[in-house]
Order: sequence, then structure tokens, then C-alpha cells
Amino acid sequence: MDTLVHADIFFFITAIATVVIAAILAIALVYLIRILKNARYISDKLKVASDDLEKDFQDLRKNAREEGSKVKHFLSLIKVPAKKAKAKKAEKAESK
Repeated sequence: MDTLVHADIFFFITAIATVVIAAILAIALVYLIRILKNARYISDKLKVASDDLEKDFQDLRKNAREEGSKVKHFLSLIKVPAKKAKAKKAEKAESK
């Protein structure tokens, strides 16, 4: 009879431990699901931001090509008179 009481106590404690462990695992699973949802949200935001950044860089490259040719043309207009002025200075220096 004593062993039967010990067996009942063992099964009672085991049942309580199983319920407690199951509750802890359920709570951990809920938190894990929340973390994964947040990670997905953050990853979606990063994807949108990286797409926007890529578009901005494409626009920047396009503008650099268009504006770069304008700047190059402007600088060539400035350099030609500057080269002529330098050549005149060099001629004056040689003639002295």
C-alpha cells in the first residue's frame, strides 16, 4: 500500500511538472512568434528603404552624367582662355 501512495505522489508531481513545463514552453513560443513578426516587419522596411536608396543612386548617376557634360563644357570654356593667357605670359617671359 505504501508503494501505491508513492506512485500516486510521483504521478501527481510529474503531472504538475508537465503542465508547468508546457505553460513555460507556450509562453516562450508566444514571445518567439512576436520576435519573428518584428523581424519580418524590420526586414520589409529595410527592403523598401534599400529599393528607395537604389533608385536615388540611379537618379544621382543619371544627373551626374547629364550635369557632368555641362560642367565639362563649362570648364573647357574657362580652360581655353586660361591656356591662352598662360601662353601669352610665357611668350612675354621668353621675350624679356
